[in-house]
Amino acid sequence: NKEFFPISTTHELKGLAILTIIFGHIGYFLISDHRFLFPLSVLSGVGVDIFLFLSGYGILESAIKKDTKVIDFYRKRLPKLFIPFWLVIFIIFLLDFFILKINYSWQFIVQAFLGFFANANLFNSFDSPLWYFTLIFFYYLIFPLVFSKKYPWASAIGIYIISYLIV
Repeated sequence: NKEFFPISTTHELKGLAILTIIFGHIGYFLISDHRFLFPLSVLSGVGVDIFLFLSGYGILESAIKKDTKVIDFYRKRLPKLFIPFWLVIFIIFLLDFFILKINYSWQFIVQAFLGFFANANLFNSFDSPLWYFTLIFFYYLIFPLVFSKKYPWASAIGIYIISYLIV
């Protein structure tokens, strides 16, 4: 296989990432004794990093293999990202309204459906893991604008600089 990472390897790494994130959430947020699942519980940040790396790698491999226009990139990937997201957000809003009797401002609802979550407090945020969606959406937006098939390494540096300046 000439690929740097065969698909089977990326699936295995995604499984590892999922496990580290689950262990981290259980070990730190569902159990009062943080020693539970230690040292596995401290690897959740590594799991997030693995997901970010694999997402970037997958998009890069696809962009190198195919000539895709910017609009086609968005047309292909954004529905796959947003449709399940909107379904989950809609269900959460309904459950919060009918079961927990929580009302949100229209501004927050619009921001949520656009995929922007400015904070990720486990106990106060709407759904704290959604910070990850905001991050992935950001990278999906800038990747086709910065990517160069001729200089993919320069694209990575450009994305890093943009991320650094914004954050």
